[in-house]
Amino acid sequence: MIKEFESKMSVIKISSPKINFPEISLEAGESIGIYTNSPSKYIKYFFKIITDPSKNAEKVTINEIVANTTPWVGRTFTHIVIPEVWNDDILQILKNKPERRHLIFIGAKDNQIKKEKLPQISEQVHEYLKKCAVLTITDSTELIEAVCKKVIDTNGNELILTEEKVCMDKDGNIVSLDDVDCNIKNINIKKYRFVGEKNDYLEDLF
Repeated sequence: MIKEFESKMSVIKISSPKINFPEISLEAGESIGIYTNSPSKYIKYFFKIITDPSKNAEKVTINEIVANTTPWVGRTFTHIVIPEVWNDDILQILKNKPERRHLIFIGAKDNQIKKEKLPQISEQVHEYLKKCAVLTITDSTELIEAVCKKVIDTNGNELILTEEKVCMDKDGNIVSLDDVDCNIKNINIKKYRFVGEKNDYLEDLF
């Protein structure tokens, strides 16, 4: 998991969004993921907020500058990491970050992520967190696990990633060990769920 860094510099704060987007407050050294089944929609909402903040939120600050009166601030200080925009993979886009970009925004669908590169992506984000903040929007639990310290849903509710062992039946269906007896050698699949504070299932990924 990502390690903590001490910092009091506010990198981004989105207060009272006027569109369907959670309030966000991030300092350098912090990373948060927004988990959603509709990443493309919420990536567009984020762009609306940073490109036209006065229209889409009560107040937006980036690098402690009020962006509502200076819309260029969002574009100037944000490094956009979206595979379909750059036609490149996440790791390479991260490595191309300009020096003065202190907010790193990662927006990706699960099928756009090269899973074998997740350890390197995690290391790169870890290095950037010494001076930057990272905001991620995705439907990938693996990406969230690799780059985020905290995860919320689109309403701002904090989610907790839990894991359980499952196996496959003879027809190739994923089943829980609680539901069926299976050969121990077949227990090789992880099943992830997001749970809330009351231990209710908020998102079932299967």
